[in-house]
Amino acid sequence: MGRLALQAQIQVRHGAAPPKKCMPTSQIYNARTAPDAESAPCRVKRRTLGVHGTTARVGMMGDKASGGSVTEWYKMVSGARYDANDAQLVRARERARALTFQFNHAPPEQADARRQAIAVLLGRSGERVRIEPPFHCDYGVNIHLGDDVYVNMNCVVLDCARVQVGDRVLVGSGVQLVTAAHPVDFAERRAGLELALPITIGDDVWIGAGAIICPGVSIGARCVIGAGSVVVREMPPDVVAAGNPCRVVRGLR
Repeated sequence: MGRLALQAQIQVRHGAAPPKKCMPTSQIYNARTAPDAESAPCRVKRRTLGVHGTTARVGMMGDKASGGSVTEWYKMVSGARYDANDAQLVRARERARALTFQFNHAPPEQADARRQAIAVLLGRSGERVRIEPPFHCDYGVNIHLGDDVYVNMNCVVLDCARVQVGDRVLVGSGVQLVTAAHPVDFAERRAGLELALPITIGDDVWIGAGAIICPGVSIGARCVIGAGSVVVREMPPDVVAAGNPCRVVRGLR
């Protein structure tokens, strides 16, 4: 099989880091500009990468659109309701699809091509990270992996909000890390509004095969999450937890 030859110019526009506390939805919708938009303008990062016969040029928006209004991207990463059909978000997802396609379809001997695709796709990929194909995500840039992370095959990360994974984390096959959610109010769902809450996984965590980590969940360092668990609440450090919903089974220290 020939090398992945064609080059694609990928332009990724990053805005300011999302605030540590989510701005209330009403405040974001009423605001004309993001609170820190003037002090932290968008930066542009350019990458070149072969992407199976296509040319992708994508700009991801940060705090402000050209008209001065708060962008849907900023709403999304800030925990506010946002329109997932916004054109910039659609292009950002298309970028991720192109890169995951390259990663998932690279021949086994082309390890360098897979590493390159992951390096461009993710917000951060630490040292000695290993991800087995196939791998799928929404945006990629909101995924931040520490060092020595291992992700087994068929992992899905819906990274509409930040997904922070610590060092030496083991992620079993078929695990889902899901930051995406929908409003309980049907009228908001009809309007096409979505929301997302971040996921944080501490150092030395082992997540068993088929587990689902739900929006807004934090898992403490050194935890073991049993296979098939559905984690809907915070897990403290140093415990074994399992079940649906996931509960602490025993302590490790």
